Amino acid sequence: MNITKIFAGLLCIGYMACHTPQATSTSGTTGNTETVKKDQYQCPMKCEGTKTYDTIGTCPKCKMDLVKLKK
Repeated sequence: MNITKIFAGLLCIGYMACHTPQATSTSGTTGNTETVKKDQYQCPMKCEGTKTYDTIGTCPKCKMDLVKLKK
């Protein structure tokens, strides 16, 4: 057998092994989605009770900086 054909065959096999989509594991469940919790911020003076915000900023009532809530 010609060495060029062997080398070409090995290159094709290597390419296919590296560029074939891999199956992903879903831990035995289908449609399992994991939600990522975003950081929540709240006024340290609790001017608005337990109201939280998704972004850092200032309280609309007292203008203090919002603090990140612990998870």
